[in-house]
Amino acid sequence: MTVWQRDSVGVEVFSGGARFVKLSSRQGKLELVDFGEKGLERGLSAFDRVADGFGRVLNGARVFISSPGQTSHVYRLPLASELLAAGPEVLQWELGQKLPSKKEEYEISVLSTGEKSILGTAVRRKFLEQIAPPFAKKGASDLSFGNAAFGLAAVFFASGLPIEGGSALFNLGEDFSTVAVLDRGELTYVSEIPSPPGYLDASDGDSASARELLQRSLLERFGIELSTLLHLLGFRATQAGKIDSVFLGGPGAGVGGVAAALGELGGVRVGHLTTPLVQFPSEEPPERWAVPLGLALCALSETSEPRATANFLAR
Repeated sequence: MTVWQRDSVGVEVFSGGARFVKLSSRQGKLELVDFGEKGLERGLSAFDRVADGFGRVLNGARVFISSPGQTSHVYRLPLASELLAAGPEVLQWELGQKLPSKKEEYEISVLSTGEKSILGTAVRRKFLEQIAPPFAKKGASDLSFGNAAFGLAAVFFASGLPIEGGSALFNLGEDFSTVAVLDRGELTYVSEIPSPPGYLDASDGDSASARELLQRSLLERFGIELSTLLHLLGFRATQAGKIDSVFLGGPGAGVGGVAAALGELGGVRVGHLTTPLVQFPSEEPPERWAVPLGLALCALSETSEPRATANFLAR
């Protein structure tokens, strides 16, 4: 992994939750400082213990997010304060309650309320209102946070990658899946696909089953097969007329199988993100998941900054 500056702070995602880690470069050697599984406040303090309020804690830092068995991704975080500039006024409407306005109170303790991430909610509203009108028609209140969050995170992830050409995004959901096309980082097409029964049960190693389920879903929605769909999406939604990369988001087991199935098509790069970045398991404190979700969304939502420098898992 490349260390982009003297000190880099990261979020390591694992099966039981997430924890903050810090890479320090001292005398030419790297050392890993683990802030612990419950070290949320200590982890955020590692961002140079910024005293300007929560909105600037992430400002300008470089963060890596990794998950088991996958390549680490290194991001250039944008101005998080811009997303939260309206602060309590914007978030109050979404969460239905008044949040503290003083910066001393507006800290990590209010990062998560119930199952809603403060950062995630702020970015979700920006996405719904400004980036994806087809989603905005539903209204923010009609999209459950659990179902919508991963699709938005994956779109931001794909849109932030320094990839030329056309990229197709499939967010695999339990009730419905989303297909989106990005042309040189700009979202040009969004549509929903009904997810057939058993979609999430496809195993990592069963690419044939995963492909069959994906084909069935596409046939029901569009009446065409996957290879034809990719061809048409590339032709209609990209200037170059083709899809160069495919990204998948959703539960790890199903996504792994679908990624393998897509890889068999040839001619496109396939990468995938897995659920732990955004999942809120009922048995786990939601704040353990809100932070990596907030970081992922916040890092990739600012168009005025170089949004991502990443080594993405490609097949």
